[in-house]
Amino acid sequence: MNYLMVLPVPFYRVSDNEAATESAFHKHLRLLLGSLPEEVSRITIAAPLMDQDRYEERKGTLSTFNETNERIFFYPLEPASVGRLRYWMRHLLPSAVKIWQEVGRSGVVHSGPTHLFLPRDFLAIFFAFLRRKHSVFVVDIDWRRSAWMNWKTGTFSRKSYLLARYVYDPFYSLQVRLAPLICSLVLLKSEKLVRDYGRGKEHVKNFLDAAHSAHHIIPGDALSAKIHRQLKPGAPMKLVYFGRLTAYKGVEHMISAIKSLTDQGINDITLDVIGVGEDEQRLRALAADANLEGIVNFPGPIQFGLPLFEKLRGYDLLLAAPLDADTPRSALDAMASGVPILAYDTDYYVDLRNLSRAVEVVPWLDQRKLADAILQLHNDRESLAAMSNAAVKFATENTQEDWLERRAAWTRKYCFPEPA
Repeated sequence: MNYLMVLPVPFYRVSDNEAATESAFHKHLRLLLGSLPEEVSRITIAAPLMDQDRYEERKGTLSTFNETNERIFFYPLEPASVGRLRYWMRHLLPSAVKIWQEVGRSGVVHSGPTHLFLPRDFLAIFFAFLRRKHSVFVVDIDWRRSAWMNWKTGTFSRKSYLLARYVYDPFYSLQVRLAPLICSLVLLKSEKLVRDYGRGKEHVKNFLDAAHSAHHIIPGDALSAKIHRQLKPGAPMKLVYFGRLTAYKGVEHMISAIKSLTDQGINDITLDVIGVGEDEQRLRALAADANLEGIVNFPGPIQFGLPLFEKLRGYDLLLAAPLDADTPRSALDAMASGVPILAYDTDYYVDLRNLSRAVEVVPWLDQRKLADAILQLHNDRESLAAMSNAAVKFATENTQEDWLERRAAWTRKYCFPEPA
């Protein structure tokens, strides 16, 4: 049986039998296949095709796999870089036909909601309903404040905000409201979404999308040594951001916070910015213009895996300053490395704070409060050490395998029910 996933995640076609995608996602797919019932013999990913330039830019964070050996197959749809008009004019009908055919060949269809102008994902869910296939519907972010956030940051004009608020968001919301009625299993990434859209239905579940495994978690002796170092009076503080270097991640705000600390004569707090992206050169220039050489550093990308986690263990605090709704797996990866989090108070980080006690939040967009909170934790080493311990405890209880096991149990129950 084929398990079809129709996703917005771009893949790259390396050769006739090889494909590449983000290394963390590749690992997730391998674990997912292993967790599914024995009758599932393969996973097929129908997704946008990454172009050559994007592949070369992100090569350091991608993983290449042999489709036959892994039993994970990539079925390209439209180019990832295609614009809306060209998608509707040239790619919508061919993609719809491909998805219809793949749904027919599959036992379970896995997808989610989609933008009004790129209806790829929800087409798969609708086709699964029409063809009476079991389906898994996944929402990995609470989008409902996103339009307002983009308007407040100036990313959206008033027109864009009004269109998003009164046209695009209602269309997205409609899909999520329909999902519990037509899908076998619905996975939503927050209790708030489950409460608002699940309406008490048993097959609507909250799902924490972790990427780390038990072997990634910092060993006890390494954690003890880290805590001992953190508690030393006058010890320097090492901050980190890792992930895509794109504007909405708010790395510019982190650099500004560090600049305000150096202006106060505080030079023993450093920030490493790990990753690649279209904003990299601008961020490097910003740090250089602020005379932060040696204070703000850009080590480059590190592929997901043990080397990344070993690198992260040397840091004291992860910074997160999202300018838009964001639910990055990097938050849990940091916790697995004994790194607590200081973030803007978006819904995701407030939820993590309440669940883990390993997160501190400051008001959204308040760069001054961000700098003050960094300094406060620098001076209050007992609190920093307690957060590091809490981070490891939470990560240990929420590995990818833990959540895949729960998800596999739900999938077996709702998508592979025993004959009556």
